[in-house]
Amino acid sequence: MADQLRRAPAVLLSLTLLLTAAAGYPDVQSRPLVATREGIVRGVARRSAAGGLFFGFKGIPYARAPLGPLRFQPPQRHPGWADVLDGLKHGRTCLQYNAFKSNSLEGDEDCLFANVYTPQLPALERAVGGLPVMVFIHAGGFTMGSGDEEIYGPNYFMDEAVVLVTFNYRLGSFGFFTTRDKNAPGNYGLLDQVMLLQGVRDNIARFGGDPATVTVFGTSAGGASVSLLVLSPLAKGLFHHAISQSAIGDRVFVVPMSEEVRLASLHAPVYKYVLDYRGPGRLSPAELFGIDAPIIDPSHGDDLVYLFSNAKQAAYPADSPTYTMIRFMVSLWTSFARTGRPSSTVLPTPDWPVFTEHSQRHMRLNAEPSVGERLFDERVRFWQSVRINEAWRHEVQTSCLPNGAEYGARRRRSAP
Repeated sequence: MADQLRRAPAVLLSLTLLLTAAAGYPDVQSRPLVATREGIVRGVARRSAAGGLFFGFKGIPYARAPLGPLRFQPPQRHPGWADVLDGLKHGRTCLQYNAFKSNSLEGDEDCLFANVYTPQLPALERAVGGLPVMVFIHAGGFTMGSGDEEIYGPNYFMDEAVVLVTFNYRLGSFGFFTTRDKNAPGNYGLLDQVMLLQGVRDNIARFGGDPATVTVFGTSAGGASVSLLVLSPLAKGLFHHAISQSAIGDRVFVVPMSEEVRLASLHAPVYKYVLDYRGPGRLSPAELFGIDAPIIDPSHGDDLVYLFSNAKQAAYPADSPTYTMIRFMVSLWTSFARTGRPSSTVLPTPDWPVFTEHSQRHMRLNAEPSVGERLFDERVRFWQSVRINEAWRHEVQTSCLPNGAEYGARRRRSAP
């Protein structure tokens, strides 16, 4: 976890308009109306994991449909709508071959939709000011996935005082194909993420959120997206904290991520962690994604099932080890969103130390949280010693090197 490298000034929205039939919403039959900059959205009242009331607004378009001349181009802000938009259902997912569903073709090019979940709205008597906002970027290797609650449900987060935003972004060729010129400049999926954050800045106060306290977080490809947003000048001022999560696999993830953490720690407070819970009631995303494999050790994506409710998980008893781990994880993430420092009272947890290049301390997240040092140090040093032509190590060589030359040796080029 890391604070964004550039702290933005606070943003004050001068207009917050909530259209409702009454000042409060006494039951889950309520259908609140929120007036965004683009138009009015009708939501629905729901119950959280612990039974608290919250409000969901699904399928909100945040950019023009990227069709025709807008295909393979940066996103454009949605022009708005005249009628009331019904936020009862998710919008279409982005076009993809879903590897977890027999590589079936699904989705649509018209897919740039967001979902907002909030435990308060400005017109409610219990509303006490803008809540911290958490914007989640979904996983899927930049080729599949969506922000839908089939996997990324809000029920656990809605037991905390935060506003949660999930969304879709363009994938595969439609998200990243490039001709390296203006005809197809590339990185549309990442530019979609920036456009979404601009919409959050402009509209989230109307859903009860604070646009000056925005945290971006993501898993796998979403975690990589978070790291890129931290570095991008296009995202400057659009968020204030960042969580990049679920990295495993020595060479592909652990080693470059270790280098990323080291470099980030030179510029901002960084909190490193490893999720290694192996106790009773342990969860795994294998069943969620339809993977027929034995559960051995904590692995890629495990954090997801402790943070998000989903269509396949049953409700867990409040006194169960599983529910305790869920509440522990969610409390850490939301405390970081509120304060920039992760903490929890769900389990006895030592003070989480800031990672530095010298100490390299991290928190072990399990039933008995503890502080460790130099995570996977031997494995990291091994892969650092292997000569591999990779961008995280140095400028990538694009041509063969003469015998005996070292990777990373930069050759001077004569001026044209």
